Amino acid sequence: SNVKVQYNVFTKTSQDGVVRGPGSGEVQNISICYNYSNSFSSYRFGHFACTINGLEMIGNDLTCVSTYDFLNVQGKIKGKVVINNNKYINSMQSFLYVSGVGAMDCEIKGNYIEGTACTAIDFRAMKEDGDVKFVIENNELNNTGTDWGTIRIRSAEYGDGDSLSIIVKDNKIIESHCVMDDGTPRFI
Repeated sequence: SNVKVQYNVFTKTSQDGVVRGPGSGEVQNISICYNYSNSFSSYRFGHFACTINGLEMIGNDLTCVSTYDFLNVQGKIKGKVVINNNKYINSMQSFLYVSGVGAMDCEIKGNYIEGTACTAIDFRAMKEDGDVKFVIENNELNNTGTDWGTIRIRSAEYGDGDSLSIIVKDNKIIESHCVMDDGTPRFI
């Protein structure tokens, strides 16, 4: 908890998760801001199997060599989440790949994502626990989502008292793809 990874330049990386959380439990207030690499090669930049309560990712600039995700959360994200003004290029999977959410207020704004093979933004099989809000605004998504679609938010368990709000506006989606229910890729 209360971890800040800021203002770093990465010239050679190889581990799965430069920022790696514990295998279970909860961490709070994770800040990953203003990091840079023009040859990032770790499997993932941030890898969390636990719950993250409060996350900010601002101003990072990564050009990847052989990387899957900028952020991979196999646990859950909840609380205030700010993912703004990042640049992420040439990923073999996703910019954001998240398995679950709790009560969350998530802002994803002003990011430039290019060349993510599977998705740019992927919140999959979410199990909401309370009020969940997404604002996905003013991002440029270029050549993304060939395999799974550019932006994907899928709810798995939506219970009484839970609410889900998704606002997607003023994004530039350039030469990116969506995938229809029958699995046929459709060009946007």
